[in-house]
Amino acid sequence: MHRLVLALALACSTLSVPAVADACGNSVLAGLYRRIQRAEAALDAGKYQQAARLARAELAKQEDARAGDQQLEHRARRVLALAVVRGRGPIRVHEGIGDVHQDQQTAAISWAITALRQVRAFAVSQHVDCALDPALCSDDLVPRANAELAEAYARSPDLRGEALAILTRIAEADLMPGPDAWAALARLRGEQGDAAGRALAVQRCRQMAAQVARCGEL
Repeated sequence: MHRLVLALALACSTLSVPAVADACGNSVLAGLYRRIQRAEAALDAGKYQQAARLARAELAKQEDARAGDQQLEHRARRVLALAVVRGRGPIRVHEGIGDVHQDQQTAAISWAITALRQVRAFAVSQHVDCALDPALCSDDLVPRANAELAEAYARSPDLRGEALAILTRIAEADLMPGPDAWAALARLRGEQGDAAGRALAVQRCRQMAAQVARCGEL
């Protein structure tokens, strides 16, 4: 039984009327999802410090209360990791990781890479094709999770080549999930001296971004 179900059962255990208990369970569950949705909305709006704060709080609640399920945990972890990757300036993960010192920021990127690998692996495991036939399990089934991991790779000097390969493959399949992936690809192509490819990625980024500033200093 999922920890989330156990938590809901405890929260409503004193209620004897089935309809009232069901309403309680639905309310608690809705509250859990509203909290993570607020964090995701802050991330999508480019409010990275706020997104990180909300995601940290959600992860702490689930760890301390043991009231979360895997899906919610991975959603919160994704938000915190992408806030670290996309944020300009230090984004705190927890004490000693993500603070102002360079080594702490490097550690934050390493944490984000590990977290997004876990998010991608979970997304693959939940994909219907993978569930129907394990032989079909592939990172290519989850282009968004794959692209977001590549964004994190692009922040690591040792993994930029892999980031470029992943994002190029997703772009060629016309499956890029959002402007941030295009922005990362533009930066990587620029580093390779691919002016035409960089210009195309910048254009696609700006077409998808609600604000051109979302594409960064391109």
